[in-house]
Amino acid sequence: HANGNYIHWSSQRVITQVEGLGTPELPFDDVFTITGGTRGSVKRGERVSLWESVIIEPLRKRFNCRWISKGIVRTTRTHASSSSPWVAILNYGNGECDNKATLTINGTTKIITLH
Repeated sequence: HANGNYIHWSSQRVITQVEGLGTPELPFDDVFTITGGTRGSVKRGERVSLWESVIIEPLRKRFNCRWISKGIVRTTRTHASSSSPWVAILNYGNGECDNKATLTINGTTKIITLH
């Protein structure tokens, strides 16, 4: 923007089919894992925030389920102008096909509903 604000990010993800390979005409038994991460920076006014998101346990997505059913993502944010880190852990659960996950931010955990 003309005011100097910006958002910059880069991402790398690897999607691997881990089940259902023997039935190419029947995708309903396909299961995929996702690994990788994302990092970036945001400048708004005088404040610059740096963040990094890493899949620390592979995300598991079944073709016949709308939701990611398993896996953990850790997101860390630090402000370049201060020493106040912020850490969030998103845990998709134990493999059940549901729209629930837990989100832990700086040690406080809540159950959330995925949309």
